[in-house]
Amino acid sequence: MYAASYERPEFLSASALSVEDTLKLLSDARGALHSLPNIEDVIVNESGAAHVVGDLHGHLHDLLSIIETFGWPSENCKYVFDGDFLDRGAWGVEVLLVLFVLKMHWPKCVFLLRGNHEYRHMMATYGFKQEPIAKYDEEVFELRQCFGVVSLGAVISTFVKCSEELEDACDSG
Repeated sequence: MYAASYERPEFLSASALSVEDTLKLLSDARGALHSLPNIEDVIVNESGAAHVVGDLHGHLHDLLSIIETFGWPSENCKYVFDGDFLDRGAWGVEVLLVLFVLKMHWPKCVFLLRGNHEYRHMMATYGFKQEPIAKYDEEVFELRQCFGVVSLGAVISTFVKCSEELEDACDSG
């Protein structure tokens, strides 16, 4: 997908994934996202980090650069994608597909939150509706149904390690 984005960006999705594979991926993503709560808990361990990424707006190279800079998702490298995945950039479909794959592959390390651009009115207003139809077909545009099951928020928390002296003081009263 990355290489294709430089060769023929207008047909990136279709050259990287077939319609059938894309529809399967969207169906799987919807099933995986459906079971999530509206507010997700992001637990960051002592040596880890949570990277909050907002407003990708269809910029695939920004997403890939972020992953290249901070690393692949893991217990020590969690990502919270804070909505507005679509519009403005040329690769909204591709950004969504990559985010859905990341979420399904690392469900406890990647968190997707719904932004205002993931609502039907915003998709129509800012032109996202035309992108999946032009790259694939009308059926793929139904990927918007995935947004109805994307979480609305997240609570990011970390473990705090106390010194033994502080623990002793707390235990004694």
